[in-house]
Amino acid sequence: MSCSRTTTKECSNQKDRKWRKTLVCVASGFYPDHVSVSWQVDPPAVSSSGVATDSSALRGDKTYRISSRLRVSASDWFTEGRKFTCRKYLKTTQAAKLSYVVFIVKSSVYGAGVAFLLWRLQEFIDIIQVDEVKLVEALLCREQRQEVVTEQQI
Repeated sequence: MSCSRTTTKECSNQKDRKWRKTLVCVASGFYPDHVSVSWQVDPPAVSSSGVATDSSALRGDKTYRISSRLRVSASDWFTEGRKFTCRKYLKTTQAAKLSYVVFIVKSSVYGAGVAFLLWRLQEFIDIIQVDEVKLVEALLCREQRQEVVTEQQI
């Protein structure tokens, strides 16, 4: 995030006469929702008056959006060389870990089920092939017997 610094007038608050600046960071279009936002001030500012970060919100396109606000004093805002950076990072909560474990277990069970069905199908195909060979042999024997009977009758 880059910000342009203008005049100190832009930081005035008519209500309490305090001179502050609020920086807003918006991250959107991510999935799943296990994302958080942090602020980095370099060099560190001592007079920042707080960070407020909303929970991630689901958007219409099935992705998520999160926003965060950082309030800094006008003097920190106008300090030459001070850099304000908003970073998005993946948070590994217990719920996130659990959902990934459940996904992996379900996928493994599904894979094992498919492998078992394929194994049984192959066994079934082998049985059918053996029965087919026996049937062909039985038909051949029957034909041979009929030929012998026919020859004996002649």
